[in-house]
Amino acid sequence: MGIFDRIKQSVKGTAEGVVRGMEERNPDAVYEAAIDGQIASVADLKDRVARLMVERDREAERIAALEREEVQLAEGLRGALAEDDDDTALVLQVRREEVADELVTRRASLEELAQQVREGQAGIVAAKEGTEGLKREKDVMLAQRAAADAALQIQDAVSGVGADPTSRALASVREAVGVLESRAHAGYLDEEGNSVRGRAEAMGRKASEQSARDQLAALKRQLGKTDDEDADER
Repeated sequence: MGIFDRIKQSVKGTAEGVVRGMEERNPDAVYEAAIDGQIASVADLKDRVARLMVERDREAERIAALEREEVQLAEGLRGALAEDDDDTALVLQVRREEVADELVTRRASLEELAQQVREGQAGIVAAKEGTEGLKREKDVMLAQRAAADAALQIQDAVSGVGADPTSRALASVREAVGVLESRAHAGYLDEEGNSVRGRAEAMGRKASEQSARDQLAALKRQLGKTDDEDADER
């Protein structure tokens, strides 16, 4: 894992710790914490990239100095050899090889530093884009949540099962009356335990009305027969 991957993991862990400690019912605060964490990530990346750039530039200066020394050593070595000064030539050759080895090491270090700077700069751009993305997502998600809350409130109001104290009291009274009705008229319950008292009473009233109609018809027939008998006697 590279240095910037470790940075991002560290920042991510800190942000998650903050979000976990917040109330889930406050999404605005959760989004703000995530956005603040992203902004902190950008600031941290900028600081680290700035330090890497300083070290990269210093390494480039060291390499430039070694390259100048390498040129001077080569010239000195040619001069010593021209004068048959083997002792001086040997010292210059040893130093020349040391400089060459150091240049290989420092050039590799410079390339690594330059790569880290490029990665850091790309990370800064990505983190900034992530911050803007979170801001846009926050607006969309909070709007969707508000619409969903409004829809649920409308459904509760239409069904009469709202969460307000009055609705809860009505539901409680209806339930209590239903329980009392069931206990007082145990014989008027169907197989599912629902009261059929109203239907039974309606059927009873209908039967009574039909019985009264039948008795009235019989009385009319009897009166009609009596009128016919009086006519025959006359």
